[in-house]
Amino acid sequence: MPALMRKIVILIGVIICGYIGWNTYLYFFDKSSPQIELVGLVDEGHYKGALSFLIRGKDRYKVNSLAVWLDNKEFFPAERIGKALCERMVEIPTLKLSNDVHTVRIEMVDGAYRKNRTVKECKFFVDNILLQAAFLRPETDFKVHQGKTFHIPFQCNKRIKKASIKLLSREFVVVPESEYSTIYECFVPIDCEETACEEPFFIDVEDYVGNELKLNGILQIVAFPFKKQVIRKVNEEEFAEERRLGRPERELYELMIEIEKASPFEKMWRGPFFVPLNLTATTCEFGVKRISQERGCYRHAALDVIGLPKTVIWAPQNGIVRIKDRFEITGNTVVVDHGCGVVSILCHLDKFADIKVGDKIKRGNPVGIMGRTGYATGDHLHWEMRVNNVCIDPIQWTKRDF
Repeated sequence: MPALMRKIVILIGVIICGYIGWNTYLYFFDKSSPQIELVGLVDEGHYKGALSFLIRGKDRYKVNSLAVWLDNKEFFPAERIGKALCERMVEIPTLKLSNDVHTVRIEMVDGAYRKNRTVKECKFFVDNILLQAAFLRPETDFKVHQGKTFHIPFQCNKRIKKASIKLLSREFVVVPESEYSTIYECFVPIDCEETACEEPFFIDVEDYVGNELKLNGILQIVAFPFKKQVIRKVNEEEFAEERRLGRPERELYELMIEIEKASPFEKMWRGPFFVPLNLTATTCEFGVKRISQERGCYRHAALDVIGLPKTVIWAPQNGIVRIKDRFEITGNTVVVDHGCGVVSILCHLDKFADIKVGDKIKRGNPVGIMGRTGYATGDHLHWEMRVNNVCIDPIQWTKRDF
């Protein structure tokens, strides 16, 4: 036998012996379990019609058997594979299942002496229900004054993936009324300067399996007779000191833009808002057109309210403290983010309560003491609310029928 041929035979023998030796080692000593990958089936995913997905298995030695259960019942019996790699297509007729959560369990056993086993479970939702939705208020209620909030609730026949409302050339997100609720709602701010007119709006709804529908209506924006007010001149020396102590007004505006962008897509509150102090009088209504020597003519898009001297100011609803700082115009200021772009701003505080930025706060928790810091002619609370950074009348939010 030529030398080259002998070398080839020896090499082949070494490879065969190595293969047999490696496989023998895996058979007796391998402790690793088979790997399972699902393609086309996502844990806690939603499906309709025929559900098809691929099972991919892999083992260092070989996959010996594969079995599938559906809701703890054998979907098909264990079948022999005998390969290191395997693929099995599974089809589940969801129309024969209830519209609910179901569980697929895949069990794979390798061919080693130890019979290493892998079990993978995947929960999925079956949804073969036609998507339906309807407004909870008659169309005659689709009207709102300038400076107010348009609250539009609607109900679906099941939980949905997402919805949004298009109105006034803007798009607003829709949130569930509460966790797991099928009632959804949106809060659209109507600026004080918005023109009184009729505006069409559209709500796009999509469920978890891709069904879509559209609700539409017409909103009537009604003119509101805002008052006018001339305010007396503030003490120049005091205001100069407030400018020195407080941050510029533009910085508050910039922070409010960032807070709106970062506001969580979550409704943190339930029920009506509280008036944030033990109220004795309202000194300036929302939306009043003010004239002052220092600031000229401007819109007072908030409420000025007073209580007894040194009265406690509290959070009007649950939320997160976003700002606790001093500004030249608003003085000592606390901003509470209630989620969904809804924000409370409490200004001119004499002192802050023991709170920090980032704290979660409950309705009624103290945030400070009523004062006159900033641009103020006397002790009072400047109570402002914004929705998507548009100032709206906060009193509307304290009504139980809102």
